[in-house]
Amino acid sequence: MAPPRKGDLTASMAILGLVVQQADTVNGLGTRLVERFPHGQWSRSVAHNSLPSLEKQGFVHMTERGGERALDRYEATPEGVDEFRDWLRTSSAAPLALRDAVHAKLELAGEEDVPDLILAIRAEEQACALEFAAASSRLNLEWQRKRLNPPGGSATGGSELSGRVRSALMTDEAMLWGMRARRLRRLRRELEEPTEDDRLEDTDE
Repeated sequence: MAPPRKGDLTASMAILGLVVQQADTVNGLGTRLVERFPHGQWSRSVAHNSLPSLEKQGFVHMTERGGERALDRYEATPEGVDEFRDWLRTSSAAPLALRDAVHAKLELAGEEDVPDLILAIRAEEQACALEFAAASSRLNLEWQRKRLNPPGGSATGGSELSGRVRSALMTDEAMLWGMRARRLRRLRRELEEPTEDDRLEDTDE
């Protein structure tokens, strides 16, 4: 298996970044990982698995031993901070590998499998549309609460830069879900006979 590219986000790099932001226990890091990257589909146990390797590389060290392994506290070393900053500045060396499950299923499916795949694509499309709606709602709510940075102004309770970063992240999340939903809809429509609902959607567009 090819090693991850330097600019890619791995579980270990996510954990290292969290430790650089704030020293924490193993349990605390696992919880923060799931909360900060909810769509990464990482489990809390990732922290248990990643920290020994990071410690062996000299990127983190234990500052306090807890009553159990999950309560051991870690902080980043200067080398760990340098490694994380280097990752921040580095883009991936090549375009993302196209390993899309939908593509693979269609490539490998027989004709008899296509109707079921269409149903699966429709279900994923609807799930992405719901995620898009939820992300858009969160973004609008943050604007209403003035927690994001408006043009030429500053977010309430935060710096101008942090407001811009939060706005960019939340907008990008909504866009990614929206693009995923639209892409799946186009793919589905190419595979099936148009329905009346699709004709109406085309008219709306």
